[in-house]
Amino acid sequence: MEMANKYLSGKLLEYYYAAYLLYEAINKNYEKEVITLFEEFKNNYPSSSYTHFVEAEMIPIYGFNEKPEEMSETIQIMHNFQEINSLTKAVSKLNAD
Repeated sequence: MEMANKYLSGKLLEYYYAAYLLYEAINKNYEKEVITLFEEFKNNYPSSSYTHFVEAEMIPIYGFNEKPEEMSETIQIMHNFQEINSLTKAVSKLNAD
């Protein structure tokens, strides 16, 4: 994006930003950097006709990067999982820990 900002401007830069974001989203690049770039895009081009299309593809990226805070306290790690060969043993192991 640095090169694009250096050599492009106006509508061409707006199109490049949108195309870049769509490419990253379609190729499932779920890095937080893509979210940052999308936020920059929305700030730089608040009335862009591309926003609607890009935003639709960004939804999974936002979801992927969201922290499941309500789950973080309930997640349990099961040690010696190789010894467990039934659901009953798994549940009893979780209840024991």
